[in-house]
Amino acid sequence: MTAISVRVDGQRIEVKEGARLADVVMEKDPRCCVAVIRPATRESAQTSSFRAFSTQGEIIIEPTGPGAEIFTGFAVQEPLRIHWHDRYAAAFGPFSSDITPARSPYLYERGEVVLGCGGYDPRRSYLVFSKMHHSADLGAAAGGGVIGKVVSGMGVLDRWMTGDEITRIEQVISWADTSRSFTTLDGNLVLEDGMEIITQVMIRAAGFAKDHIDTGIAVSVEHLMLAYEDGQFEVGRSASTHIADVRKSGTDVPGENLLPRREGLVTVRVQGRGRGSVFIYTTDTPASAAHTVVGQVTHGIELARLAREGDVFSLRIEP
Repeated sequence: MTAISVRVDGQRIEVKEGARLADVVMEKDPRCCVAVIRPATRESAQTSSFRAFSTQGEIIIEPTGPGAEIFTGFAVQEPLRIHWHDRYAAAFGPFSSDITPARSPYLYERGEVVLGCGGYDPRRSYLVFSKMHHSADLGAAAGGGVIGKVVSGMGVLDRWMTGDEITRIEQVISWADTSRSFTTLDGNLVLEDGMEIITQVMIRAAGFAKDHIDTGIAVSVEHLMLAYEDGQFEVGRSASTHIADVRKSGTDVPGENLLPRREGLVTVRVQGRGRGSVFIYTTDTPASAAHTVVGQVTHGIELARLAREGDVFSLRIEP
């Protein structure tokens, strides 16, 4: 019988043609839906975002210039190991490219992704992620070699250390694709070749670093952890920018961490009738004094995007 390939939470699995969802998601809570992303032709690689999966979490990159073509090429390559890192940047590689180094320093901003090289040798090229505003000669082409900007998961850059890897880079689902994507509880759904299944949302709680815990946001983060002892997010409200679980509405929570609400950020409302409700943002929104940031989605943002009012899905918080 012909075999087909599907991805379950990022892992490629080969199954027999005609296999069903229950055959690859065997331990799912029957109350929890999963996201199903059917294979579809993307509208345009030049306008789509890319997701980089790393050993410290996921980041979303918006490509610029030749970035889309470069990131698409990495979809079929081996994992990229971190080669060097410091307070200013982290570089992954090496790999071969066709850049012509300008041999000049350039100014870089936090979150910019640069195609550079070591020793001005394009055969030793690197993806360099800028962690902060700084000037450096990264062996990039004229103009600085910026090929993208990290738009979600910025905190991952600060956690990268020796031994970390970018395991793969792939195009992000866009809203143009969602006519073929949905949430379901149906274990009898017949799988298709190239289908992607997302079974859970994973969140890294705010304030936890390798050698430090920020006690200044402890109360609001504890609220998040207590709210999901059962490991389930119930979508009580769905909007174009977020989904919200309102089961803890009416709980007083202090505003400890007021930041712009970027895609993938998790907040708790601290004012009004909905105080205590938990929000997951699916697109960027300005900061609000009514919300405190308590975490960052590191896996499964597609499930949050596709979830609708009444859906329940599995949620896991780290650490």
